[in-house]
Amino acid sequence: MTNTTEQPSASTTQERTNPTITEYVLVVLVMGMIGVMAVPKGSPTAPKQDLYAQAATERLCTELDRFRAAIVDYYADHGVLPGYVPGQSRVRAHGRASEKQFTLQLTRNTNGWGQPGSGVRYPFDPVLWEGVPVNPVNGLDTVLVLDDETEFESEADGTTGWTYKPLTGELRANCRGRVESLGKSYWEL
Repeated sequence: MTNTTEQPSASTTQERTNPTITEYVLVVLVMGMIGVMAVPKGSPTAPKQDLYAQAATERLCTELDRFRAAIVDYYADHGVLPGYVPGQSRVRAHGRASEKQFTLQLTRNTNGWGQPGSGVRYPFDPVLWEGVPVNPVNGLDTVLVLDDETEFESEADGTTGWTYKPLTGELRANCRGRVESLGKSYWEL
């Protein structure tokens, strides 16, 4: 009986040490697909102006929310919306609304009638510690306070940062532009 064992050929026993060109191409394609999926929308491939506009819109919405919350807080403390000259002689009949009165009532200590001042006779803290917020779209921190008889215009004129109506407590951003994702103008927010 002869012992005949076949010896494996040299090509099957040697291991390949270098990847083939097909393997290189496959790795590059997979890495490319992962890279495309990893790039978020709004990355440097998007125009920078769009990113700045989106950031300004988000800041505007934040400032509007904060400003409106301050008006609600003032109303909760005083039982009347800010902006009116406080009534006299314990009568809740208030005088004409003004930007000065509105700003003082929100940014200074006040008494129960809404008169700004300091000391123990003015126990209500300011609701806007940092002052009237700057409108991030037009850079203005001024407020147009409408009379009770005056209605809001159909669009913003951009001459002040904000427009406020003390009769209703409504506050709007007085700047031009649109929030395309909402289909509204800044004025309508």
